[in-house]
Amino acid sequence: MKRSIVLLAAVLALTPVTAGCASTTGTPQPSTSASKSVAADLTIENFTFSSLSVKAGATFTVHNSDSADHTLNIAGTNTDAQVNAGATVTVTAPSKAGSYNLSCDFHKTMHGVLVVTN
Repeated sequence: MKRSIVLLAAVLALTPVTAGCASTTGTPQPSTSASKSVAADLTIENFTFSSLSVKAGATFTVHNSDSADHTLNIAGTNTDAQVNAGATVTVTAPSKAGSYNLSCDFHKTMHGVLVVTN
């Protein structure tokens, strides 16, 4: 009997300590993982480029919502990616900060600007 009381006392004494360990409530902590690139999206819709600002050298996706094929030409770079209707491609931003003109080789009236930051 005395052994049962001692065991019960030990269990009761440890209950508050272990109950706190299993808690999933509280303030979430920020992630400490570092990323080399910033997830970003540029959309082509209604023959228009959306605006986009990305870090130098970051990768971003280009999604073509139109029913026509387009290209993404970034002036001053070698980037001239074809983006078929409904498709998505991944592109790397220029490594130098600045504003870059965007155009489509197929539709000469399509223009936009990509802002690249440090």
